[in-house]
Amino acid sequence: MAAVLGSTVTDSMIGDAYSFAPNDDPSAFGQTPEMAKRCGQVLMRSRKSGFGGSVMVDFVGLPETPPPAPEMTPPEPVYLVNFDDDLALDCDEFKAGIAGVLADVEQNPFSQKRMCIMMREEGFDFVGKDYVKEMRHGKEVKREPLKDEAAYREALKQVAGITL
Repeated sequence: MAAVLGSTVTDSMIGDAYSFAPNDDPSAFGQTPEMAKRCGQVLMRSRKSGFGGSVMVDFVGLPETPPPAPEMTPPEPVYLVNFDDDLALDCDEFKAGIAGVLADVEQNPFSQKRMCIMMREEGFDFVGKDYVKEMRHGKEVKREPLKDEAAYREALKQVAGITL
């Protein structure tokens, strides 16, 4: 989705709105002084359906999908951005980022939770340790419990083509 400074772009699938804001407060967003100096913009998001339309519901392990927000949520920071970055794919920053995702430690949810998220044209499918669900246009349209390991493995195969 292309974006231009000073304009807002709306995701046609789920209705979330994105814009760039100046990163002019070095104390904001828990950033280091180096990050504040390097990243001049912040990608901001307003959610149409609130947190409930996001994959984060399953990622953090909420037992149910929260109801949709009654109106667009206030803008929240998503990423710090440096439009002048032209980093090589094997740079130290990217290596540190992927290493954090792959680390097998208790604080890393990617190594501690059984989950698979597959983005779809109109939403996403999620396979968790004990259920599979489909989200379309920010709304849960299907949820099925997984009764055992065989059901979990079959859901992975159906949703993502993964065979364990």
